[in-house]
Amino acid sequence: MGNFLKKQLLIMCLSACAILLFSGCSKSNETIATFKGGTLTVQDFYDNPKVKSNNQTLLKKMIVFKAFDDVYGKEISSKEVTKEYNEQIKKLGPNYKEQLKAVGQTEETYKKLFKQMLAFQYGLKANVKLTDKDLDTAWKEFYPEVSTQIILFSTKEEADKAKKAANEGENFSKLVQAYGKNKTLKETDGKMNFDSTNPEIPTEVKKAAFKLKNGEVSDIIPVTDPTTYQQSYYLVKMVKKQDKGSNKGKYKSELEKIATEAKTLDTEFMDKTIRKVMKKDNVTIKDPYVKNIFK
Repeated sequence: MGNFLKKQLLIMCLSACAILLFSGCSKSNETIATFKGGTLTVQDFYDNPKVKSNNQTLLKKMIVFKAFDDVYGKEISSKEVTKEYNEQIKKLGPNYKEQLKAVGQTEETYKKLFKQMLAFQYGLKANVKLTDKDLDTAWKEFYPEVSTQIILFSTKEEADKAKKAANEGENFSKLVQAYGKNKTLKETDGKMNFDSTNPEIPTEVKKAAFKLKNGEVSDIIPVTDPTTYQQSYYLVKMVKKQDKGSNKGKYKSELEKIATEAKTLDTEFMDKTIRKVMKKDNVTIKDPYVKNIFK
């Protein structure tokens, strides 16, 4: 799942959970706060125009997720769900259970949200029909596999020290061992091969790497995690790069992957697919107050 889409889906899921937790535990006439001039009730909160707008947006997305889960959920394996779930709680840190509890979630219900997220992504891809124009656009953005060495830093200060040492000619493998914070990268002296379709390498790192010549070391590359908003820093040394040439057929699968990802992020395509899936799932809005949220 693409990082941008994953970020949006997670924000939606957690926000929805918080809203549902609040509404599920409160009655409309229940008092939230008292003042000298009166009280603020749950109904007052929900009557606020901004809250109404936010709630309708969240409700719309929840309905969409449920429809995609109904239609495509059977295509999602428990192994896929567990993988996405484990990646996310790793980013949340050791107190992830407390964070889930704060928004009314358990490990089980959180996994259900990930299943819906994966079903949504699967459903979008299942409706993609690529054209030659799509593949031509992907070809312009594609870069073939390169061989690099990468150092991941947790602080800008350490990145500065390593960059200074690299500029002075220090062996890059030694810098990986001295400053690297990623255990897997340290075990391989920072060696990493990737092309422009690799989802594990941050976009900022890929863009910087592809501009390097063989033997050249990048400037410090700041990267903000799209889910946790934590910032880290990278240095990349280009070991070996290759020219993609002019034979698009050689990279057909890679180009299809790029074009498909781009299509799933296209607003017009997404809206059209959502309406198609909702029709297939026979979605009907019963509540008169929100009957027009999809118009």
